[in-house]
Amino acid sequence: MSLKSSLDTSSLKFSSKMSILAGITYILIAFAYLLSGTPGTNNPDFWNYYLSNKNGRLFIQINWIGWIISSFCGLALVISFYDYLIEDNKAVGRYISSLGFIGFLTTLLSHLTALFISRQMSSVYNSLDESSQNLASAFGAYIIDGDAYTWFGFVGLWLFYFNLKLKDDEDITPMIRILGLISGIGYMLLIIGFLFNILLLVDLIAGLVGIIILPTYLILLGLKLRS
Repeated sequence: MSLKSSLDTSSLKFSSKMSILAGITYILIAFAYLLSGTPGTNNPDFWNYYLSNKNGRLFIQINWIGWIISSFCGLALVISFYDYLIEDNKAVGRYISSLGFIGFLTTLLSHLTALFISRQMSSVYNSLDESSQNLASAFGAYIIDGDAYTWFGFVGLWLFYFNLKLKDDEDITPMIRILGLISGIGYMLLIIGFLFNILLLVDLIAGLVGIIILPTYLILLGLKLRS
């Protein structure tokens, strides 16, 4: 069974729109992050930078909103492609789909809570004593998976498995499958970069996969589902 044959007409249109929107949003996420000039949400100076730099704060918020939108799209794709993934091996398909769902859900909740916390910090941070400010800085903006292991690890595994299953699908071109596999592998490699603090690896994957490969893959997949 091909991916397109596993979906009815309305589901195809919906999945196509979600995939294209996710691709566009990932581009927005990348450029908003670059323009924000943020020292990083886990950096001790993050809240000082966020509250004192108006332009930087705006782009950080745009970045967070982008992650929220892309996560909603990702959840929609995991649900839409569920039947396709469990076709050959129900146990593995369900397991991978569950991990993908958890990955997108934690990404969504992480950035929703970051927006909420930033709003609270804007009103109380300057009134806190130094030790309380240091404690807030130590926690950063993310209280749910602040190290992003599920964002990239679980989502990367889902991407990899999904595109591996597409290898026999004649409706999806080899180029799209390869871009998807690279995106999944890249996301999983980010975890290694985070764990061992390999900044070159993180920057390389963030630049190539985050800005170019993954958005291109999602947009092309969406267009292919629409055709």
